[in-house]
Amino acid sequence: CDDDDDPIGPGTQGSISFASALSTASVPQGGSTTIPIVITRSGGFSGPVTLTAVNLPTGVTATFDPAAATIATGSRVSTVTLTAATTATASTTATPIRIQASGAGVTTQEQAVALTVTASTLSGFSATASPAAFVLTAGQTATSTITVAKQGGFSGNVQFALTGAPTGVTATITPNPVTGTTAAVSLVTTAATTPGTYQVTLNGTGTGVTAVAIPMTLVITAP
Repeated sequence: CDDDDDPIGPGTQGSISFASALSTASVPQGGSTTIPIVITRSGGFSGPVTLTAVNLPTGVTATFDPAAATIATGSRVSTVTLTAATTATASTTATPIRIQASGAGVTTQEQAVALTVTASTLSGFSATASPAAFVLTAGQTATSTITVAKQGGFSGNVQFALTGAPTGVTATITPNPVTGTTAAVSLVTTAATTPGTYQVTLNGTGTGVTAVAIPMTLVITAP
């Protein structure tokens, strides 16, 4: 048997694990939400990882960034965007969806997320960021795009702010407040930023409506 194409060498036991875990999420009818994904390869496995979203509620679809739903060799991150149709059934009971990560010769792993579909009868907005997960060397800058979907007659501006960031990480959002449907986000690190995995949040607020939190994951490595 020819093992040249085997991403796991002879005698090794490769594996995949999730380095970040968002356990709950909500999406309004007609809106979207994002889930940052960071994986870790170990045991000699270095191949591509395919992502799949399963057990989605009726009317909810999943798309991935990168669009191929594959984390390529040399990369660790992806973003899953969940979109609920206006006809998706709203419920106060969460659906346990699963994000699966699989690769050649390794055991498939799952990240469970309790997803709630909320009614769109209320005035408000949903917001997503893509990408929402990054691996950065301290001193580098990452960019992302915020997309805002307004609902239920809400037409106001949305102001965003980053919370939970470690020392040395700042966010520049343009424009801010967001008057239309999109904005650009730059996440700037410094060489002094302490390496580690950080769960940060982009919080969006508008007058008279419920605030929206966009989870993001930053993996900072030493320069």
